[in-house]
Amino acid sequence: ITPGGHKLVVSRRRARIIADATISAPIVLLLALLEGKADGDAAFFARGIEVGGDMEAIVAVRNALDDAEIDLPRELASGKGRLHRPVELGLQRLRTMLLAREGVRWN
Repeated sequence: ITPGGHKLVVSRRRARIIADATISAPIVLLLALLEGKADGDAAFFARGIEVGGDMEAIVAVRNALDDAEIDLPRELASGKGRLHRPVELGLQRLRTMLLAREGVRWN
């Protein structure tokens, strides 16, 4: 995330990343954390995510995400006209299936 630049970069584990802070986890878990659907502390202590670098920045991101109330299915379905509701419902089902398959417990 580049503050003030409205930019989020997702990289493969093998990629060399130059950053002040990093958060690494399977993509499904990262998306669940983004939405506040997973417990970040529990994931960290269960070694489901790895964090490194500036811990103050990581805590700031976590607090910002907690306050953001992000709902990816709603956000991705917005602007789809009459298909808005079916697209949103489909994305909600997909999210539920992926979280269950990955063993991510909802918050």
